[in-house]
Amino acid sequence: MIKSRKLLDSSQPSIREVERLQNWFENLDETREVHAGDWSDLKQCSEIVAEIPSSCAARTARFSEIQKLGSGAFGFAFSVCDSDRNGDRVAIKVLRPSRMDLGDGNAKRRFEEECRVANQLTHPGIMRVHSISEWKGVPYMVTELGDLGTLATWLLDHRNELSIRQAVWLVMTLTEAVHCAHSNYTIHRDIKPANILLKSAEPNNSEGLGFSPVLSDFGLAKDLDRSESQGLTDTGELLGTVAYMSPEQIQGEKAQTYSDIFTLGVLLSELVFRVHPFADSNNFLTRRNIVLSNRSEEHTSELQSRVDISYAVFCLKK
Repeated sequence: MIKSRKLLDSSQPSIREVERLQNWFENLDETREVHAGDWSDLKQCSEIVAEIPSSCAARTARFSEIQKLGSGAFGFAFSVCDSDRNGDRVAIKVLRPSRMDLGDGNAKRRFEEECRVANQLTHPGIMRVHSISEWKGVPYMVTELGDLGTLATWLLDHRNELSIRQAVWLVMTLTEAVHCAHSNYTIHRDIKPANILLKSAEPNNSEGLGFSPVLSDFGLAKDLDRSESQGLTDTGELLGTVAYMSPEQIQGEKAQTYSDIFTLGVLLSELVFRVHPFADSNNFLTRRNIVLSNRSEEHTSELQSRVDISYAVFCLKK
């Protein structure tokens, strides 16, 4: 059970908010939406978010209506109402307490580096950071909310509805955001549909889609202007999501700006052909396909049946 605790010189979650969170956990338990190994972290992170004090009113909780957005190896993301921003819904990312308990400090340093990198980038196509702080020693970051979810979720139901022109527009918009990051000596290293937020936009300004893409999650970003000898990355360590890694990342080599460009090409190819160019039955085969530029049979079939040759030549360019 989540218990309301009196917090000295700070806020205290309302009884209503505590009860709402408890009901939410019980429903999650019944539907098995959270892996057993995540359960303790999720509960602790939710409690932390509910306890964070508002800067506008003494002893008043800042966040309410907490809803889980997603989880990763290092943290949880929630959608919340922010009293410090007139009750607007925002996203908050919190470092997993279990990562803090490991004792080596790398997880917290990596999380803080993500916050620092994201906060220094200003572009309409890059997730906007509202504030960075910590509560009870646990760091968190408050950002804008992608009100329509992620591109990965959208593609589950709409992949076959995306026209070639719309696919090209989406990737070109993301390319401008990546160019901004590269101009600030930052490589993302983990561009993928799950890290692309969708924000409501006028259809006339978004090729009829009604949303624009926003690049998020700079947890694996590399700052080219700073030394990577901070102990956050080991030599030869594979960072990223296998299906969207560049050949040099797959082989444990240092990522460069062209690594992000390669991944944008993979994403464009996937959106245009409606199938991933390299994904195979297991990670080993997928890695091999990426390094050798072996495209799947399904991808080749789509190339022959659906796509105009001018688009095909562009998408297949190495």
